[in-house]
Amino acid sequence: MPALPDWALNWKTDAMVAAERNLDEVASRAEAAMAEADRKLFEVESKEKPPSPVEIAMVKQYATGPQSPPEWKELAAKVAKGDFSWADYLSGKVDNDPAVAAALNATIRQAEEKAAQPPEQGPAVEEGAVEQSAPPAGTSEPRRTPRRRDRSPADEFDDFSHTDWLR
Repeated sequence: MPALPDWALNWKTDAMVAAERNLDEVASRAEAAMAEADRKLFEVESKEKPPSPVEIAMVKQYATGPQSPPEWKELAAKVAKGDFSWADYLSGKVDNDPAVAAALNATIRQAEEKAAQPPEQGPAVEEGAVEQSAPPAGTSEPRRTPRRRDRSPADEFDDFSHTDWLR
């Protein structure tokens, strides 16, 4: 390959080179500012927010409610005794307490038992059943049954890769 002439290698004017250098410096400062903003955002987002009174009330209501497992009632007794507060529980300050672990495990066990139960059965719907539709608003027409459209193999076609107009 023949060597390129000097004019092909050095075609930028001094003003273009200076503008390019200036742009690189500005871009570098912008990247540094974005990294600093990301760092500060992470610091702000990672700071703990105290639990709200609504969150505390919801946990307390669950723990003392009739549907809660006995482990939650034991946890509520510890809170009532003053060992720690619901805010301490919600903020994770007492996660190592055995009563907290027992209550959470009881909740998981309760959820697993509920998930293992068969779903509640609603009224049976026959295959292909069609319900009566309401008449158009503002008319006194009788209710009519909508037509049921049979599906064809063409309804299942969803490969549009052969159409150029979608690209």
